[in-house]
Amino acid sequence: MGLGNLDDYRETGTTSTQLTAKLGKLFSVIGTVGSILSVIILAGIGIKYMLGSVEEKAVYKKSMIPYIIGVAILFTGSFLPQFIYKLVKLIGW
Repeated sequence: MGLGNLDDYRETGTTSTQLTAKLGKLFSVIGTVGSILSVIILAGIGIKYMLGSVEEKAVYKKSMIPYIIGVAILFTGSFLPQFIYKLVKLIGW
């Protein structure tokens, strides 16, 4: 059964080159916009936390957990594919 000729799986032609270039730009834009938004939102939550009462601080701490999970998913989803692509390109697969 096997995979057959592995060279058949390499990218060839302009279509695959254009696709990888567009995907690279898309991941870059998503990562940049996500980074900017996450810093702005974190600053807003931080200011509210500093100015809030004890009860409000507890609420803001609870709201930080979904925020941190969302930021982790955003960075993993946008920067990890870029890293893998650059690593594979560097190795020459």
